[in-house]
Amino acid sequence: LLVALYIYRALRRRTDVYFRKGRLLSALVDGCPSLRRGYMPTPWMLLDYYGHVMTIMTNVVQRLLAQRPRFRRELLTLKDGGTVGLDWAGEDQVDEKRNGVQQNNVNGNGEAKTTPKPVVILMHGLCGCSLSPYMLGIVNGIVSRGWIAVVMVARGCGSVKLTTGVSFTAARTGDFNETVAAVRETYPDSPIFAMGYSLGAGLLAKYVGETGSSAGLAGAV
Repeated sequence: LLVALYIYRALRRRTDVYFRKGRLLSALVDGCPSLRRGYMPTPWMLLDYYGHVMTIMTNVVQRLLAQRPRFRRELLTLKDGGTVGLDWAGEDQVDEKRNGVQQNNVNGNGEAKTTPKPVVILMHGLCGCSLSPYMLGIVNGIVSRGWIAVVMVARGCGSVKLTTGVSFTAARTGDFNETVAAVRETYPDSPIFAMGYSLGAGLLAKYVGETGSSAGLAGAV
C-alpha cells in the first residue's frame, strides 16, 4: 500500500498550459482552475497502465448490462445491387398501420390527436452491427423515449451478405443516402435524425457535408 501511494504521488505532475495571450483565452484559462491543479492519474489505472484491462472490462460489462432490443431486419437492395440491413426497433409502439404515428389524448375539439414519432438512423463503426454493445445502449435509450431506432447495417457486416464486389467504406455515402430515402418512404411524416459512431460518425459527417440542407435530416450527431 505504501509503495502504491508513493508511486501515485510520484506520478503527480504540474500541468503546463500553452496559449497565445489574449483577453478571451486568458479568461478561458482563468475560468478552468483544474488546469492549474496539476495532473493526478486515476488510482486504479496504476494497475492497468496501458488500458487493456479497462477496454476488456468495459466491453464485458456493457454486454452483461445492455438489454437486447427486439429488432426487425429489413434487407434494402441498393441501386448497384448491393445490400444493407435495416434493423428496426421501437416499432411495436406504433399503431398497426406503421405510419409512424403515436396516439395521444384528445385535443380541444374532442378529436383524437396524433403526433409523428421521430426516427433515428444509426450507423455503426468498423466491423460493427446492431448488436455491438455501444449500439445496444444507444438503441435502448432511443426506444425508451418512445422513438423509433433503425440501425443501418453496412454491406458485409452483421450477417448481411455481400451481393456485389463493393464493400463497406466511409468514403462512399451513397448507401446512407439510399437508406435515408427508404426510411423517409416508410415514415414520411416523422422527423428523421441520424447518429454515427466511430467510422459511422465519419461517414455521417461526410454525408452531411456533401448534401447540406438537402440531407433530409432534422439533425445529425
